[in-house]
Amino acid sequence: MAASAENVKQKVHALIEQLPDTATWEDVLEELRFVQAVEQGLTEADRGEFAKSEEVRAAFASWGATLES
Repeated sequence: MAASAENVKQKVHALIEQLPDTATWEDVLEELRFVQAVEQGLTEADRGEFAKSEEVRAAFASWGATLES
């Protein structure tokens, strides 16, 4: 699911159009990081790279969250 350079440019243009006029450079960078992370996650999911339930529960437990079974 690697994006071509043209596809990336189109996505950046679309993202910028969606941002408010008051957006800062940090806002732009945050949105770009988010889009990149989502695309990376989708690519990994397409390859079947999912975390096991036990791994997710352990991560949540390490953050102090309790999960219902």
